[in-house]
Amino acid sequence: MESLGWWVIIAVVLFFLIRRNDKSGKKDINRKANEPSRGAKSRVLDASAQSCWLPMGHAVEIQGYSVPGGMIYVGDGLANGRGIDVEPSLINPKLKVNRREVDYSGDHMGYWPSYSNIHPASRAAYLEWLAGGRKDSSANIGYVFLFFYGLERRCLLDPNKHSVSATEILEITREVQRLRDLYAEKSGSFDGYSARFLDAIKLNSSPETILSENPASDPNMRNKSEILVKFALGKAASADQPIPVGWALAWVCQDPEIKLRTSAKRCPEEFQALFRARYAERYGEGLVIKPGKTQARFYYAPASNSLSGVHDSQLYNGPSVPDVLTLKKPRRLISEFTDEVMDELDSYSRFVGREKESRGSFQALALMPKPISKLFEKPEVAAFREKLFERLGTEDIAEIPGQWIFEQFPTGKPDQMTKKEAVLLAQAFEKIGLGVVPDVRFTNHKPTLAQPAVIFRLREGAPSAPSKEFELAALLMRLSIMVADSDGEISSEEEQHLERHLESGLGLEAGERDRLRAHLQWLPKDAATRGMTGLKKRVEALDIVARTAIGNVLVTVASSDGEIDAREVAMLQKLYRLLGLDPNNVYMQAHAIAAAPVTVRSAQPQTDDYKIPKKPGGEVSQGEPPRVALDEAALSRKRHDTEQVKALLSSIFSDEPEEEEIEIKVLSNETSNSSIAGLDSEHSVLVREIISQQKWTRVELEVLASKHSLLLDGALDTINEAALDLCGAPLIEEDADSFEIDVEIVEEMTA
Repeated sequence: MESLGWWVIIAVVLFFLIRRNDKSGKKDINRKANEPSRGAKSRVLDASAQSCWLPMGHAVEIQGYSVPGGMIYVGDGLANGRGIDVEPSLINPKLKVNRREVDYSGDHMGYWPSYSNIHPASRAAYLEWLAGGRKDSSANIGYVFLFFYGLERRCLLDPNKHSVSATEILEITREVQRLRDLYAEKSGSFDGYSARFLDAIKLNSSPETILSENPASDPNMRNKSEILVKFALGKAASADQPIPVGWALAWVCQDPEIKLRTSAKRCPEEFQALFRARYAERYGEGLVIKPGKTQARFYYAPASNSLSGVHDSQLYNGPSVPDVLTLKKPRRLISEFTDEVMDELDSYSRFVGREKESRGSFQALALMPKPISKLFEKPEVAAFREKLFERLGTEDIAEIPGQWIFEQFPTGKPDQMTKKEAVLLAQAFEKIGLGVVPDVRFTNHKPTLAQPAVIFRLREGAPSAPSKEFELAALLMRLSIMVADSDGEISSEEEQHLERHLESGLGLEAGERDRLRAHLQWLPKDAATRGMTGLKKRVEALDIVARTAIGNVLVTVASSDGEIDAREVAMLQKLYRLLGLDPNNVYMQAHAIAAAPVTVRSAQPQTDDYKIPKKPGGEVSQGEPPRVALDEAALSRKRHDTEQVKALLSSIFSDEPEEEEIEIKVLSNETSNSSIAGLDSEHSVLVREIISQQKWTRVELEVLASKHSLLLDGALDTINEAALDLCGAPLIEEDADSFEIDVEIVEEMTA
């Protein structure tokens, strides 16, 4: 029994010894299996970067691939920036490559790839991309990054130990820019890393030229790099120099504390152009900033995780510059200025957001700020502009066919305009330096397809809305033309007198006088304005003093050509009745104009005219009919008697805004239950409640959503998708547990 016990003990010991050996063997097998990815740690990493670096233009054969162009590390034993592992961009020619199953799609690529660790099929794809000249735009972005890691190392790490020429640095930056042209739009990550790399190299290699350069800026590419912006602003501030417009624009595009709204993002080119124009107007050569005490520091976050520790002392070793980005006042000034620029673009942005193909059209021109209007017009708009100025020639006023307008300015209905369309038309003409008559903003008449319009040169500072004086002048002109034209023709004397009397008598500004002359030329062309339609309502708003004064002016105008015939008298009497005046007072007013007693003779069969006598010494032909004799000197005095006309201003009609307000309210009530941006009724009602305030907490919105039997996250996705489809931007932006409503998108969605 005792011997049996010893055998049991020996058997147990042998069992555990064998089991331990099995485990040890398995560990060896696992280690060998992982050797391609971890074997580098067991080797001595003593290769120099200089010995592994293949300069530009040098070709190399790797695993059957002929790789041209150089700019890569090839060899074995090169440590990464931390010295604890293999350099990820190093191509070890001894590692296996699977050419039968090439990983073009990059399925086996990790987030931070290293050539020594990636799958053999991925190595084949990478080498094939290199062999093809690094220009296959369909390549997986991981392969581009793997190559980029080497360029980062060569420019930012190697110069600390080896000689890297300025020429080589320049060649590398050109290569990175070439890669950006191919892949930046494809990968936002590569776009950001490569942009920051180029900025870091610029600061490191040629800081003295930075301030004089014109940097790239794009409102849709935010926060890519602050390195050069920080340096340029600090450099300008330290030298007490103005900040050039290019750097001011780069500042607002890169500073995360400056919010850019939809108008800047939807219309980036227009925003940049307007920013430049307004910046020059506001600040001349540029905004001057007083430097603070905080000095700027510069950091670079490399794409390669092996290059940690690349800091400001390695990027810039020149004289210190102040950190302007830490100052509150300059940021507030440039932010407020940027808001003003975006405000100017808001209407234009909303229009092109609704009408995707309208950018550069004549309609879009109406809403575009004038300083940039010529920069973005379509060729057909430029041709129309040229056509209009050819029609003007050397004159200040010219007539154009109504058809021209409707061909260039499409409307909802083919032969007529809404008031909104007519306003846009007038604004579009303003942008090309012309006024147009009729202009619905001034006289409530709209262009028609059948009737000619009149254009005139618009002087700088001309008003775009009527003054009370102009409104009165337009009314008197309309009434006067009805009288002057009642004898079948309008004499030049009648037109000249009408123009002089209204211009001087009402004290019109120069721009208003230009418009009134154009209005005078247009009025006889439109028969509709010579009728009584629409006049009664305006006249009823005038008191008896004003109406009497108008009647007196009408008689004066009618007699300006030296005679008043029976048809003019008839029209004057008709207008007197419209004015609520005694028609017989026409004769009294005509007599009052004369300096001498007037003899009214009985009408003869041959004529019913009244004529001012000829000057003394003149002969009257036999058979000439008797007329009302009026003294021209008294007539002249009356033409210059403007005080009575000015008295009308206290009681003249207004723009009748009450009707418009009522119309808006009714429209609001009618649409309270209508769909917003194509959403169903539940989501539309939720939108109306959400836009009642600009900021919400998640709890508040969850309560609102549940009230309409909606799940908040799904409802927000649905609403924002509708906003993106309509406006190109979301309505609701989430920040942690708070939500902010984009006011500009609200206006577009509910327009």
